[in-house]
Order: sequence, then structure tokens, then C-alpha cells
Amino acid sequence: MDALAKSMEEVNATQIHADNSIKDIVAGKSKNIHETMLAIQQAELSLKTMMQVRNKVLEAYKEIMRMQV
Repeated sequence: MDALAKSMEEVNATQIHADNSIKDIVAGKSKNIHETMLAIQQAELSLKTMMQVRNKVLEAYKEIMRMQV
């Protein structure tokens, strides 16, 4: 469970970083669009990966619940 919680915290951190990068571009604090786009893509990829892991865990849980004891 600790690994799952840590992974969720990392995904959240990448989302926050991407959001802050966007805010910096909009506010004119940064002009590095390339790094902002990389941060957005990384956040998107980490979220999609976390969703796939969640889906696999749910599938495994459902399969276990279908098993007869």
C-alpha cells in the first residue's frame, strides 16, 4: 500500500508541476514553452499510467471475487 500511495503522490506532484509551469507561461515569468510542454506530457503520461494500474488492480480484485472457495 505504501508503494501505491507514494506513486499517487508522485503523480500529483507532476500534475502540480505542470500546472505551475502553465501559470508561469501565462504570467510571463517563463518563456520556455518547450519545458512547459514536456511537463504537461509527463503529467499526462503519469496520470494515464496510474489509471491503467488502477484498472488492472480492479480487474484482479473482481477476478478474485468471482473465484469459488
